[in-house]
Amino acid sequence: YTLTLSCTFQYLAATMKFPSSTLLLATAAAFVRAHSDADTASVSSSELREKFDEWMAKYNKVYSAKEEREHRFQIWRDTERLIENHNSQEPSPTFSLGHNAYSDLTLDEFHEHFSMDTAYRPNSEVTMPQDEPQQAVDPAASMNFVSEELYERAVARRVQDLPDSVDWVASGDVTNVKDQGPCGSCWAFSSVGAVESAKSISDGELVDLSPQHVMDCDNHQIDNGCYGGNMMTAFHFVKRNEGICTWSDYPYEAVNHDECGNSSCANVAGSNIGGFTVVETKSPSALMSALVRQPATVAIDASSEYFKSYKSGVFSGPCNTRLNHGVLAVGYGTDADAGADYWLVKNSWGTGWGDNGYVKMARSDKEGVDGT
Repeated sequence: YTLTLSCTFQYLAATMKFPSSTLLLATAAAFVRAHSDADTASVSSSELREKFDEWMAKYNKVYSAKEEREHRFQIWRDTERLIENHNSQEPSPTFSLGHNAYSDLTLDEFHEHFSMDTAYRPNSEVTMPQDEPQQAVDPAASMNFVSEELYERAVARRVQDLPDSVDWVASGDVTNVKDQGPCGSCWAFSSVGAVESAKSISDGELVDLSPQHVMDCDNHQIDNGCYGGNMMTAFHFVKRNEGICTWSDYPYEAVNHDECGNSSCANVAGSNIGGFTVVETKSPSALMSALVRQPATVAIDASSEYFKSYKSGVFSGPCNTRLNHGVLAVGYGTDADAGADYWLVKNSWGTGWGDNGYVKMARSDKEGVDGT
């Protein structure tokens, strides 16, 4: 298999017990773009030091010793060079880079911060109970959870009736961007975010639900709090538990607890799900069709230095097929400035990363897109 313009897609759907059937998808997506070096803009050492001091103040960085500060400056300077080289390319890239709170971390430290080696456990490693689906199906044909009317509408959308763009953030059905901190809990944030949005679309009430509840109480063998998990198994927990608690009742702490605090809070009405199913791969239109109905859980490769420093635009940077980070797709569209189609994705690294916590990832159906 040879990668060309895009990497891997994998779709997952979950059905919710709401008045109108809803759908949760998980997809794996990442994208490849060649990087051409450009000369770093000439900046004096004193100017760089001043810029580093400003960055430290902005992100409240304090180092314990002079040697540590110098070490972090050298790493930050390498990040600065990467940003300048990338942003000064001609023609202009489809996305820009910028500094964030992780600019003083090496790539290995960045991976360790989010436990990327274990944070996302792929579906291929998951053994689900017998009552859950084990194979890919066409979401429009999943008649166990969609009505005849919704089936016909889904088919029509897949073929010819998909809108040019979808944005669940603009509609007010996506909670604020969160920060998972130094913890590999992306899988819990992704799955909980999908439930939050599905509930909001169904009953009009947007509520911050608790990733920590899922982390502490989901006892599937593959889910291990800050050490990683899988969105399918998180959905199974929500279904089995008949919902989850609010963030305020079960606050996020970015740690693993020895015991489940389930008894200390009440599940939010409407936060239960009826099930989930893996849906058709190798088809961006399948994901688009689902996103017309609600946000979707997504697994991506977030390991590159370009993704680490992403700031704005349509990300089409280097990637590989090893999925290591769970996020939430909240729409799609076309960026007029970049002249590129994209998926709109909500991350869980705080609003200081990316475009206020979001990233537009290149959307393509060209050769090179495949399922995993």
